Amino acid sequence: MMHKPIQFQSLSLSFPHKTCFADFSGQITYGSRIAMIGRNGSGKSTLLKWFAGLIDPSEGQIKYPTECRVGYVPQLIDAFDSFSGAQRFNKALTEALSLCPDILMLDEPTNHLDCNNRRSLIRMLRAFEGTLIMVTHDVELLNATVETIWHIDNGRVAVFSGRYDDYQHEMKIQRSAIADELADLNRKKEQAHHALMQEQARAKSSRIRGEKHIQQRKWPTIVSDTKARNAQETSGRKKSSINHKKQELIERLSECRVPEIIQPKFSLNGIESNQTLVTISGGVVGYEGNLHILQNLSLSIKSRERIAIQGNNASGKSTLVKAILGDNSIIKQGEWILPRSQEIGYLDQHYGTLSQDMTVFDALSTLLRDRSYLGFEVQWYENVR
Repeated sequence: MMHKPIQFQSLSLSFPHKTCFADFSGQITYGSRIAMIGRNGSGKSTLLKWFAGLIDPSEGQIKYPTECRVGYVPQLIDAFDSFSGAQRFNKALTEALSLCPDILMLDEPTNHLDCNNRRSLIRMLRAFEGTLIMVTHDVELLNATVETIWHIDNGRVAVFSGRYDDYQHEMKIQRSAIADELADLNRKKEQAHHALMQEQARAKSSRIRGEKHIQQRKWPTIVSDTKARNAQETSGRKKSSINHKKQELIERLSECRVPEIIQPKFSLNGIESNQTLVTISGGVVGYEGNLHILQNLSLSIKSRERIAIQGNNASGKSTLVKAILGDNSIIKQGEWILPRSQEIGYLDQHYGTLSQDMTVFDALSTLLRDRSYLGFEVQWYENVR
């Protein structure tokens, strides 16, 4: 069923240390396909929860039409404990679609999906006839399913009608044009400064000549001083105008920030070693009741290697990692030479090792203080706060 427009007015999200966005108003019509993009912590998930009706806006209001059904799938799905990330998402999405929603809201829907499931999701969303609102960093998903971009950045929500690639292209064009204007202003400012220096030099030379004329009892020249003062006042006005224009352009430039593709950068300064950390020969892993999820495993991992485990959802990737961790729920067969579990740093796909009530600093302080992972010594400095 087609819903009437959703009206929202003066939505704002602020914390003591920052303003995520302010005074965001507009409407969502039936069939809109909207993606919220922005940096981590910019307020995307909170804004989505406001529209889903899970929490009330801290500022502003949202007016829903009557009899409007909403299907919502969060980023972190706590239900279905025994399921993998992809299985949890598929189950939650099925439940959301069973409501026959007029509006479907998804928070980072492709986080746990393999290539096949991502393609299936894209096909489903393109066929979905209702209103779609989602949070995602997935460029392929954005370009394939979205017609409107809400970019939360710099304390505001910029709205763009078009595909994500079109938005990036438009922002780059605007930034380039503003950068050219700034360069031109800098040239004009330099020219004004150079002209002022020349006029001051001429004035100084005129004063010296005038002083000589006085000494020689000739009439003094005062025209050069007046001309220099006029030149200085004119130059000052030009520089003030240029500085004002430059500040306007810098503000415009900050509003045209191109959505960045996050490239994780970190380093682990380990001790150089040729030590073999993991050796598996003739390995078989499984669970009680399903003993052969993976079999004929033979591999070795040496110090400082970087390895990605890939495969379809439910192919046994997480099961293999848990086996290496020494998880008691995993049944192993074959020869396994493994490091001690306390020598392995592990972050699971559901963030089960982290407390949702702790800040990043508190979590790091608790987990990493005086710990050593595979020869990597980690020190925690309290003054980073």
